[in-house]
Amino acid sequence: MNRPEEQLHRACADLLRLYEARGLLAFCHVPNGFGRTPAEAGIAKALGQRAGVPDLLVWLPGGWSFDIELKAGKRPLSPAQKHGTPA
Repeated sequence: MNRPEEQLHRACADLLRLYEARGLLAFCHVPNGFGRTPAEAGIAKALGQRAGVPDLLVWLPGGWSFDIELKAGKRPLSPAQKHGTPA
């Protein structure tokens, strides 16, 4: 199956891991957007999952941080992603 966004995400995570191994940053993936059963979706929502949260969160020494939203092909940003505010 051709999954260009997943391929992009994996490549970014691999690069970030190299920087992380050198102590230059820390990062994590936010697992939104996966197919879930209604029960699993309810649990995720109860645990704080929110639409519009970026794919990767990155922390740098000194308290700086940024996030990365990955898109491949013609997939548009969701309204929550465009406004930069999780819904």
